[in-house]
Parts: sequence; C-alpha cells; structure tokens
Amino acid sequence: MGRRAKGARVLGPYRRQDGLYGLVLRSPAAPDEWFYFATAGKANRAKAELAAGLVAPEQVTMRKAVLRYQEHLRQGGRRESTVDEAGHRLRPLVRLVGEDAPVDTMQRKHLDERLEQVPSVAGRKGTCGRIAHFCAWLVKTGLLTRDPSKGLEVDGRAKRGKARLTRREARLLDEHLWQIVAGDLPAAREKALAIILLLYSGLREGELLRLQVRDLDFIAMPSVVQVERVAKRSSSLRDFEIPAELVVPLAARIEQMPLDAWVWPSDRAKSGHREKRWIQDAVRDACEAAGVGTVCPQGIRATHARLAREAGVTAHVIATQLGHASTAVTIGSYVGEEADDRAKGRKAFEVIRGGKTSS
Repeated sequence: MGRRAKGARVLGPYRRQDGLYGLVLRSPAAPDEWFYFATAGKANRAKAELAAGLVAPEQVTMRKAVLRYQEHLRQGGRRESTVDEAGHRLRPLVRLVGEDAPVDTMQRKHLDERLEQVPSVAGRKGTCGRIAHFCAWLVKTGLLTRDPSKGLEVDGRAKRGKARLTRREARLLDEHLWQIVAGDLPAAREKALAIILLLYSGLREGELLRLQVRDLDFIAMPSVVQVERVAKRSSSLRDFEIPAELVVPLAARIEQMPLDAWVWPSDRAKSGHREKRWIQDAVRDACEAAGVGTVCPQGIRATHARLAREAGVTAHVIATQLGHASTAVTIGSYVGEEADDRAKGRKAFEVIRGGKTSS
C-alpha cells in the first residue's frame, strides 16, 4: 500500500486488472508521481469512492445497522443463536441512541450507559465485546469514520459458573409456577409450563423452544421428552423423564396438535415457535413474582444440575443429560466444586455405614 504524500490530491477510485480497488493520488510537487492505495472488496471500493468525493455518505439508522450486522454474521456462517445474542445485546443500545437516529450519532456515552444496564460483570464483558465487534464492523464498512468503542473496558472479575437458585429458592419458584398452572390464564399457564419443564429437565432454552409434539412420548413408562442435540462435533439424542404431575397439563396442551407442530408456537416469529426473548422474560418475571433471586434460563439449567448432583446423581450422568462433552464443564460451570465435594462426602459416609452406591 502506498503512502499518501503531503498535499496529494485524490483523483478518484481505480480498479486494477486483479480486481482490487483503491485511490489514485497525485502530488502537486511531483506531477509524474502517483500513489495507489490498494484495497479489496466492494466495501472498500465504497470507501474509496466516498473518500474521493464521488458519492455522498449513506445515512443508515441504528435499527438498520443492527439488522445489517446480524445479516453479516449470518452470511459469515455464525449460528443462529449467535445472531440472536447479538441482537439481544445491541437492541438496548439502539434504543439509547434512537432507532431512527443516524448511526454516526452514536457516542461513547451511549456505550457506557448500555454497559451500566447489565447487572453482572460477565454480562458486561460479553456486551462490551459485542459492541466493540459491531463498531469495528461499522468502521470497516464505511458507515462510521471513527470507532467510539476504542479503549472501552469493563472493570472487575467475572464470577466462575452460572448464577443459580438455592434449594429453598427453587422450591418457592416451583410452588409459584404450579399455582399459575392451576389457574385459568392460558398465556401465564404456557409460560409456567415451559419454566417447569426447563427446571425439571435442564434443557437449553433453544432446545426447549424447538420442541415438537413428536418429541413428547406420554405412552412410555415413565413418560419422556426426546431432544436431538446437534453440537459442534457430534449429534446425539437425549431422553428426559417427565414427572407424572407434569404429564397431564402437557398432554392437555398438545391435544389435537399434529406431530410436526411446535409445543410453544408463535404466529409472530418467522421460525413458527417462541423466541428466546419470550422464555428469558418469562423466567425473569417468574423469579420476581416468587420473590427469589433473578436468574436467566441458563441459571435454571444450572440449578437443575446442582440439585441433581446434591441428590446423588453422578457428574457423568448429569453431563450426559445436559449434553456436555466433558464432566469438567459440568462441574466447573454448572454444578460447582462445593456441590460435587458434598456429594462425594455423602457417598463416602454411606459406604462407611455399609450402603452401596454407584460411582
């Protein structure tokens, strides 16, 4: 890439035979000398034309910028969960700046205000990284001339593991949810059933929302829900036992539904089923109504894993149920070292007293 001489004049964009685009510059002091700035791709061609003054800068709103960014992630082969996560972290920033405000009106104070909305250090770190990637993409595509996220950092150390409920909090939440199931409000009953199934099975929120009627088998003894987990390296089928008290309301819900119907359908979503934001808001509202600590759906999943380990279920079985490739992930991020140690201590005590336990 050439170096622009002092006082050089931009003549315009230039396309070489190899398909690269750049800027042709001529210096007044040396008319026969020209400098060529080589860049590649349509985005950089647009930047070259913009710098040459041949086109006016495009006014893109914050809402459209986020949608373009999500499409960029999707075309880059990123998973749909990553695309949804990006939208979840960036939409509050859009509201702070203004949905119809030009993207170049985004300032550092907007980024700081967005990070202040996130309660946990781990959440702030994840949001900070997503905002930095978003701003870098805006600069790369020419929608921003400067990066407002330069030097943006999050102070503090993130706690290891997932935020989870205590045993007492889990019982209070369970009692509150069953009271809703016994009520006569269909929308509230739907959310309560979804959270109960999440708590009893430890499913991922995406797996829960993508359940179809054919995945529920109420004829088997005991009744099970079958989930297909497609991981990065392998795919597997996992069966989760459905408690008897949960069979009746679930069976009533899917009655008269075809086998390929979603258990949690939605007419507003393109996928046809409820989106992650629905279950996330449902869990938060249920925790607040039950008077327990607020957790996310991953926290409900971690609560299931921890309670199962304290009840004596081996870490290997829990890892298999959660779809983990290693028990180290299960113990380190979901169960917790202290819960695993207590379970081992209880097992040793039972062996001393003459009981038989599985390892």
